[in-house]
Amino acid sequence: MELAHPGRTMEKGKKCAFGIQYCTWGIVLGASAGAIDFFTARWLGFRHLWNGHEVPAVVFAWVMVTWTAIGYLLAMFFERRQLAREAAEIIADQYEKLVESQNQLLRSAKLAALGELSASMAHEIRNPLGIIRSSAALVRDSFAEDDPNHKACVFITEEIDRLNGLITSLLRFARAKEPVFRAADLNGILARSADFVGGELRKRGIELVCHLHPGLPSTTVDEDQIYQAVLELFLNASHALGSGGRIVARTAPAPGPHAVALSISDSGPGIPAENLDRIWDPFYTTRPEGTGLGLSVVKQIVERHHGEIRVDSKPGAGTTFHISLPASSGDEMPAAA
Repeated sequence: MELAHPGRTMEKGKKCAFGIQYCTWGIVLGASAGAIDFFTARWLGFRHLWNGHEVPAVVFAWVMVTWTAIGYLLAMFFERRQLAREAAEIIADQYEKLVESQNQLLRSAKLAALGELSASMAHEIRNPLGIIRSSAALVRDSFAEDDPNHKACVFITEEIDRLNGLITSLLRFARAKEPVFRAADLNGILARSADFVGGELRKRGIELVCHLHPGLPSTTVDEDQIYQAVLELFLNASHALGSGGRIVARTAPAPGPHAVALSISDSGPGIPAENLDRIWDPFYTTRPEGTGLGLSVVKQIVERHHGEIRVDSKPGAGTTFHISLPASSGDEMPAAA
């Protein structure tokens, strides 16, 4: 036995009522037009004759039927046009959602494959790098500091340290931990992140301003992971500015299912429109020394918290990242995605 879907039943009922309403108005307007036409003609002195005999009743019936049919057909036409317009809107909306879902699936598959590859490569590379660094450090210490060989060994160890940092980022991206959800204060997380980066920003002449909304609802998150995401956004903003400029961070309640919001803005050069969709891709970066994993990690963290992240940016007008997160709901913890 097939059970009727409540939503579909209601939708069919709405369409049926919609069609009846159109037809009713068409019949009423058609009949009214017919009556007006007939009685106006009679008032103007027109007579309806058949074989010399006046037949007003027959003519009245004919006029009424004709105008009613015209009204009904016009109503059917407008009804079909309206239904076609609604169907086109539904199809366009479903197509957009389908494309979005397909892109999300492709991105998830790509990230999963990339994570496995990164983890295996990191293990294979890190051990030889450790041996090379130890050997370079040993050779370095055998030369005087002003010796070119000493400087070459210093360069080798510095580059290996940079590569180790990249490998650490790869492993962190590939081995994303499941969030441990607890009620947390987003204002506190933002303030702690600002304190951590504030000193370095001041050295570079960057002004950091935080607007913490009083009475902000608590949010159920993994505090360490959200702290990491906020730090990454601060670092991304500072890299965009270089030296000088301004970073503004805000918290606020958010409407809908995501009840707390965080935004981080910078007064940097902005992001070209053609690059906005690529900033979330792993390893995409415009900085020679960058890894291209920071924003990918941020998006990964936010999505694991059932939140949303978006970016607003225009060249020459700065960049703003918006994050929204679910509010805390007692002891209930959302399942990780």
